[in-house]
Amino acid sequence: MTVSTFVQDLNQRRFNGKLAAPAIERLEALPDREDARAFLERAGALMQRAGMPAQDFSPFQGEMFASIASHLLPGCWGGRVPPITLAGRHVRIDQLVRKFSGDRGRLLDIACGFPPLTTIDSSSALRLWDIVGVDRSLPEYFVHDQHGNYCVYDERGEALYFQPLIPTKDSWEALLGDAESSARKFEALLAALLRRRGNGADAPLNVEHDGCTLSVHPVHDYEAPNLRFIRSDLESLVTEPADVVRCFNMLMYFDDAFRQRALGHFSRLLSDGGLLICGCDWAFSMEARYTTYRKTNGTLAPLEFAFSLDNLVPIGILTWYTLQPGTAEAHLSRPVHVPAQHVAEV
Repeated sequence: MTVSTFVQDLNQRRFNGKLAAPAIERLEALPDREDARAFLERAGALMQRAGMPAQDFSPFQGEMFASIASHLLPGCWGGRVPPITLAGRHVRIDQLVRKFSGDRGRLLDIACGFPPLTTIDSSSALRLWDIVGVDRSLPEYFVHDQHGNYCVYDERGEALYFQPLIPTKDSWEALLGDAESSARKFEALLAALLRRRGNGADAPLNVEHDGCTLSVHPVHDYEAPNLRFIRSDLESLVTEPADVVRCFNMLMYFDDAFRQRALGHFSRLLSDGGLLICGCDWAFSMEARYTTYRKTNGTLAPLEFAFSLDNLVPIGILTWYTLQPGTAEAHLSRPVHVPAQHVAEV
């Protein structure tokens, strides 16, 4: 089945064939991969369940579905979760931490991503807190090319993820139109910068040459008196108990069995009386949904499930963004169709 046939079939099954032609055109830019089709299928099923009329599916949403599937799903990166972060993303969550847990404490930011922008934000917002960013994929090397595009690598020098300086449709296409070739170019650039760096005991951690930069063990560039990082997966993490564990935009990649195991690991990492805050947060707590738990007498219990109001009348796609069938929080925050005149009255 071609992508075009799949989109037309989805339109018939989920929207009674009533999607607008511009929305269909943009959806047809979906990459020809099974994970991309499953991603759109799950979204369509949620929209149908919510009673979303076809006319509310905008061309912008169609373009976003195709773009996300083309650039950010694990299928683009050999099954790896892309380490994407956005500055300012968890500002409201930092405020929530201060409200519930005060001016001092210890926070573990699980799956902090790289560059660890949200973890850095937290260290600034919670200056008297000890902030620890944790991620299994913290890179060994970090390179910017002469165009400002960046790439992160493992200790073998293998390119794990790369991104354009300004992520537009055209700039992504320039890198991912032939992703294998782009990866080899970034790996060759790393090898050249490492040769220039040398391998002596006094070799610098940062190298600049011909408009390109290399950082070795790059998380050290971001550390501060109240901020440090640990490269570890969740199961193997050994550290002192925390007052707050935060984990956003990670569990959605995994099935329910993993999620249940993860809750056990989160509980192990918390002090008694500590908070777990986990879920999804796209930007500035818009298109967000998350659950807050408290550990009491050794048991982790949910305090509240919260979601941003744009989940109810979404204009983006994160409300429909699921990577596993039956994602619980997507159903809890299920959108409802609100007629346009009611929105105007509000």
